[in-house]
Amino acid sequence: MKTLVFLGFVNFFFIAFPCYSQLEEISKESTFSERIYFGGGIDVAFDAFTAKIGLSPFVGYMITSTTSGGIGSTYQFITSRYTSITTNVYGYRFFLMQRLVSNFFAYSEYENL
Repeated sequence: MKTLVFLGFVNFFFIAFPCYSQLEEISKESTFSERIYFGGGIDVAFDAFTAKIGLSPFVGYMITSTTSGGIGSTYQFITSRYTSITTNVYGYRFFLMQRLVSNFFAYSEYENL
């Protein structure tokens, strides 16, 4: 029971207090370097038979103050003790993001692994 309460609290914390990026408002006079932003993700998953580690860096460009697009890459290392298979997965992605209102976005992404 304590575990469920803890997991519920952790989920609430991440949902209730999202992280905000370092992006500032841009104007038409903003330089190229002021419009570029970087980000990414790390994925780690383990169970009794498999392990997965992934990295997904990306670079984005603010086209307008509410629209941005960018490219990214993906790497995944997956291993299975059950089948003795180890594999490396590489890929790329393109994304486009449109801010609708203050903290709500429409997001579209194409990814090829």
